[in-house]
Amino acid sequence: MENLHWEPLAPACRVLVSREHTFNTDTILLAHFAAPKHKERCIDLGTGCGTIPLLWQANYAPRHITAVELGEQAFSQALRSVSENGYEENIEVIRGDIREIKKIIPHPTLDLAACNPPYKAVGAGLRNPDERMENARHECTCTLEDVAKAGRDVLRFGGRFCLCQRPERLADAMHVFRSYGLEP
Repeated sequence: MENLHWEPLAPACRVLVSREHTFNTDTILLAHFAAPKHKERCIDLGTGCGTIPLLWQANYAPRHITAVELGEQAFSQALRSVSENGYEENIEVIRGDIREIKKIIPHPTLDLAACNPPYKAVGAGLRNPDERMENARHECTCTLEDVAKAGRDVLRFGGRFCLCQRPERLADAMHVFRSYGLEP
């Protein structure tokens, strides 16, 4: 892993970032918008370097957080960040594919799910020659439908799903999430 460095998130909490796996304002806003309650069981779908679970633990201390990441480098960064902050008891980082979420969370038992998904549909906008950046920005390995299905599969009745998405995709997101029984 190259160009790794630590970024502060909260008092006594920091995250390991790289050029490829970092966070932005949307990540911070989503973490605080979702604001888990103290006793909730939560999941961050496609956690990247683990910023959302770290912020949740540092600021809200929910019962348990699962962070799922497909990419090897991002998974490694998230794992190191959780360990560095001493959050191993509360945050479980799993390398996995949200399209196969039932292998990770077999029953809908969680209170809160969040996702900061790729914003652009495949073929929309400019392509990035870096495969990792392309996957992060375009729905190459994760579509809105994949995200909605994963949310439906992990959330208990009455659970909440929080998503960050661009305004031009709002109609798509509402349609897809409603088709999976998740009300916006």
